[in-house]
Amino acid sequence: MEDKSEQLTPTILSKDVKQKIDSRLGQSNGSRLSEVITGLTPEDPQIVDRLIQMQDQIYQKYGFPDISLMLTNPNLLHQKINEILDKNQIPFLTKDKTKEFFEKYPDVYAAYFRNLKSIGINTEKQKNPSYSNQLFFISLLHETTHAVQEVNNEFDSSSIEMLEFEATLATTILSPLKDLDYRATIPEKNIQESIVFLFDSICFSVENWESQGGTSNRSRYTAENLLKTFDGITSDQIDTYKTQVNSQTPKP
Repeated sequence: MEDKSEQLTPTILSKDVKQKIDSRLGQSNGSRLSEVITGLTPEDPQIVDRLIQMQDQIYQKYGFPDISLMLTNPNLLHQKINEILDKNQIPFLTKDKTKEFFEKYPDVYAAYFRNLKSIGINTEKQKNPSYSNQLFFISLLHETTHAVQEVNNEFDSSSIEMLEFEATLATTILSPLKDLDYRATIPEKNIQESIVFLFDSICFSVENWESQGGTSNRSRYTAENLLKTFDGITSDQIDTYKTQVNSQTPKP
């Protein structure tokens, strides 16, 4: 007797679909996060201009100075950061309140303590021969960003990925790249590697946040999610791809 039940049509994967899935699975978390936040991958020629534009927006949003000031006038940069902290009533903690934290994390230059709504400075770090004023300013402005985000209630309204993106981009020296003649002297590979490092460091911060019990939007920048939202690949196609790969994997 003929079976009239509905027959399932097997999903056929085109060469183009397979290549898209291969590419996504081989993409780093940092590269995928870049695409989610900026709409561009680190390899895209437009990424530098997009990041410069987004950095300018962050500076305007929070009234921040350009981090590149640390190269030309570090005292002015320090003054401006202190003014921002004073304006937002964000105090510095005394050494006795941060001693235990910085003994546990001796390489950290500064930290924002959410429970105390304050910033702590690792004064012991300043005694280390490897101490770097530039890393101090980067760390201080990074933590100032988080402190001001807290004042603006953005920890409740924004994802940890976006909070870390803002803090990291605010402390990335980009303004010299506005000079196209200067930018042309830098190998494109070096620029791409720097941008990959930027987003990989954000991923590291997010993982650290998760290890401390925080939640993230990591599911937004998985390969599967980008395949669906950016590439138009269906769940059935992804499942078929996985089945085909598993069937071709040698069994032990």
